[in-house]
Amino acid sequence: MMRCLLLLCVLVFVGPLLLEVFALYGRTHADSSARVEPTLPPPEGTLLQLAGVGGTFGLFTVDLATGKMTQLADFPTIRGISVGTAVLNNINHKYYFAGYDALSIRRLYTVDTENGNILSKPLIDDAAEVEVDTLTDTLYGLAGISGSFHLVTFDPSMGDITSLGDLGLTNVNLCTSALDSANHRYFVVSYKSGTKRVYVVDTVNGTIITSSQIGDLMQPEFDDTMGVLYGLAGVSGIAWFVAIDPMTGDVTMLGSLPSVRGVTMGSSALDQVNHRYFFSGINGSGTKRLFVVDTQTRTLISNPVLSPLAFPLANELDIRGCGFEPVSTPIRVHRVLLPMVANAR
Repeated sequence: MMRCLLLLCVLVFVGPLLLEVFALYGRTHADSSARVEPTLPPPEGTLLQLAGVGGTFGLFTVDLATGKMTQLADFPTIRGISVGTAVLNNINHKYYFAGYDALSIRRLYTVDTENGNILSKPLIDDAAEVEVDTLTDTLYGLAGISGSFHLVTFDPSMGDITSLGDLGLTNVNLCTSALDSANHRYFVVSYKSGTKRVYVVDTVNGTIITSSQIGDLMQPEFDDTMGVLYGLAGVSGIAWFVAIDPMTGDVTMLGSLPSVRGVTMGSSALDQVNHRYFFSGINGSGTKRLFVVDTQTRTLISNPVLSPLAFPLANELDIRGCGFEPVSTPIRVHRVLLPMVANAR
């Protein structure tokens, strides 16, 4: 019997603003070359967001220079989208996510990003931290079975869930999963025995390869072309763009993002071809923005205000998913590379 288990999401208040970044614990590497300077590259693809505006969910494209959101499709029968379940297969142009219909029945939706049509919406029992292997079009994720989370695959056409292995975890930190398809590894963060750990799971047999203690981590995205796991972390109230070694838990701080005062869970995406990391959040004035980080120069290259057409100030904008469709397809590698920097302990 499937059960919904506890998903952890820690929110910290800093002054009057909600700051979804946390103090960093454990081993940390500082990179003195990190800097933040504005310079905007060409789009070279399309940024897609699943979002609710004024209570109605839809699929939007986002202008990277202006933040203007243009609606591609409206989903009037969808009443909610589960955070951490939206993933884009940018090869076959399909967006997958778990959500609720008008009768509050949970379904696994498949949307064609070229025309906005809903291709399928079977019933689904449980789904969390969903990732997609873009080449095989396989959906991996977590589901609660008999009191603990299992690594599973989801059938998007029928809604069937197949367990690959019991991870023995009873909680999972929200929006902390990523997938290394080439090396068959699924990453996720969980608290166990009072310690936050990053788990590396074999997607072939569902067994835990290793787990390491880790400090703060949000919105991880795995770069197949470089073999690097990127993400966000908070240090003393400041957001940082970071790289994570999931085998050791080591975190390399690549560049500080002092203008970021809050991060929207489930809003990150990676452009592997043009080396850009995207996420949505708020700045010091509480304005909702799209933040774009260059993963090579480690700089914040733009942060336009997000502005859906009907709500120019984005006051009612509820982002539930983000994905990037590049013009060309990224190349996978079978190794993990991390920046070589001095260890600051």
